[in-house]
Amino acid sequence: MSEETVRKIYESVKDRWGNLANYIVIKNVVKRFCELNPTADPFRIDWAEHYRPDFEYDEILRELKKAYPMYKWGVGEEFSEEQYFSELYSYLVSQARELPEELRLKLIRELQAEFGFEEPKELEEAEAEVQKVESIQEVEVVEEKPVISLRLIAKYPAILEESKKIASTFTIDKIPREAYQRALTSIIEAIRHGIISTKLDNPVVEILSKPLMYVITALMPSPWLKSRVALAEALRMEKELYVDSIQVFNLLVERINDHLGYRIEKTDEHGEYKMYFIDYLKAAKPLLSEPRWKMVNKTVHRGYVFLNRAEVIRLIRSIYQQIILNKIMNINPRDVPEDIRRYAENVKQRIYEEVMKVKGVSDSVQSIKDIPPCIKSIMEKLSIGDDVSHLENFTIASYMINIGKSVEEVLELFKNRADYDEKIARYQIEHIAGMRGSRIKYKPPSCEKLRTVGICRNSGECPKWIKNPLNYNPIRSDVDGKNR
Repeated sequence: MSEETVRKIYESVKDRWGNLANYIVIKNVVKRFCELNPTADPFRIDWAEHYRPDFEYDEILRELKKAYPMYKWGVGEEFSEEQYFSELYSYLVSQARELPEELRLKLIRELQAEFGFEEPKELEEAEAEVQKVESIQEVEVVEEKPVISLRLIAKYPAILEESKKIASTFTIDKIPREAYQRALTSIIEAIRHGIISTKLDNPVVEILSKPLMYVITALMPSPWLKSRVALAEALRMEKELYVDSIQVFNLLVERINDHLGYRIEKTDEHGEYKMYFIDYLKAAKPLLSEPRWKMVNKTVHRGYVFLNRAEVIRLIRSIYQQIILNKIMNINPRDVPEDIRRYAENVKQRIYEEVMKVKGVSDSVQSIKDIPPCIKSIMEKLSIGDDVSHLENFTIASYMINIGKSVEEVLELFKNRADYDEKIARYQIEHIAGMRGSRIKYKPPSCEKLRTVGICRNSGECPKWIKNPLNYNPIRSDVDGKNR
């Protein structure tokens, strides 16, 4: 296993999870895979899809083992491919005897397609039986059209235009409070879990909560949060697409073709669906860094790329993640009704707290005791990617340098900024530390200056005699060992 291999895999995971991707954990997981599967290609694994930043090392291995049981992962009892499929098939049969035979066989066929196993004799017999049932029910199944119910619209409001018609019938003052609460809950789910749940007990509330969720997110200044919500909603849709019927899936594909102009067509040749190559390249653009999405690794015939259902679902997720993010980013706060702005302001602190819990702060920040309120406020804003003024940047950088933190530790604070540039940030911090320019080590602005420009956050915590944030703890030691 080369370091370049690990680096490429790490970059693919980082594209998905950002700074939450842990290089050491990823390196160890990839190393384990390569050691146990010396002839396997590590780039055939979708590492980003199954990595979870909140999982321990063994938990990530178990997730990968579930997704790729044909490989060895070194956790639990290891099986050969044949043993695995045999046990999986037996389990499926025992657990799904009450399911309609058509559905049971469909699940088995999907497993075969996923793992590439030869069809056992008992499956051939089962398929023959089901084909008899399918031939009897063929007219009913093929001609059956899914009903566009409120529940279906609530599942796919971004795809089904009917959601806009329903939302337009409610004036701002008539939107139920439950919709606001559901929007907030959805944002918190996105922050905590990276995916939003689907609640269908009250479909109208679910439908109304989506635009509210987008607007509230747009009013928060964190670019990270906007991306997180867009991804979480796209992941929710992806999950629903996997479990819904083929009739519903094909209806949604038709709608996508109609509204977005894509050409995704059902076919029996080479795969389940085909997509015009220009549309494919546009939809798959965020995924093309992964080998399996490159056109050289796809079946292409007469300008069409052939895809299975799972691949089409993954593309739909990618398409709508970007659509939702654009929708959030294009909301102008000045156009937001006063009622929604007021609600967003009321829940802003709660959302910030949730973001802080997930994103956390660097070890250099956690090790600081007795942080002055003004410095703590700037840290919180930096941690969630909020806008920070030049004076606030100078204040926190000079404070950290003067309490003995290194340039690297201070840099960690600024990495969540949307306009972060390491070269510029490093130069500025080194200048403040006296390593460049005039070679003067700068101190933070005085408390009087911070009060004048509105950075001071004194809520009664600071003693009246304090004249500089560095004096917040009167017995804090300087880097040279002298007490202040």
